[in-house]
Amino acid sequence: MELGNILTTVLENLAKLLPVRIVKENEQAVRWTLGKAGPNLDAGWYLFVPLAQSIDIVNITIGPLELHEQLVGTEDKQQCTIVSGLVWKVNDARKYLIHIGDEDSARNLYIVARGVISEVIRPKQYDLLRTDQNRVERDITDRLRNKVKEWGMYIERVHISEYPNNVRAFRHYGIAHNETGAIV
Repeated sequence: MELGNILTTVLENLAKLLPVRIVKENEQAVRWTLGKAGPNLDAGWYLFVPLAQSIDIVNITIGPLELHEQLVGTEDKQQCTIVSGLVWKVNDARKYLIHIGDEDSARNLYIVARGVISEVIRPKQYDLLRTDQNRVERDITDRLRNKVKEWGMYIERVHISEYPNNVRAFRHYGIAHNETGAIV
């Protein structure tokens, strides 16, 4: 390890021992006193009493989440593969830290979002999914917003990038073909 890296690490660790935290413009924080969460703290400098208090900082910038392909059956018994993603952010650090914590929040959101997409798609006709995609996206966004509101999260938008053609594929000796015989 270089001397510069060692010095930087030592200074960072010493700074963590100081009873002050700086919350940046793109962050929100929560001061914990004897295990109880205080109100959200916006950008600024905050003092705390070591051993009795701590301050957790959460990034509140908007971020994308890819939801990968999802096979969903529609009301008219069609199978469609949904390719989607969403844009989200933390809007309440206190709720977020209490209900989710900062660990694996994207994974939790991923699981819930895929469930909501399935709930919205299943009762619809396959042809209506393509013709009314904006309404479907709005329905999914609204439902997901309501589900994660208590977690201190906000869903900017859920988007469906494509409904691939509803053509079944099968493998024949390791080569994927569709129903027309074309290699996929």
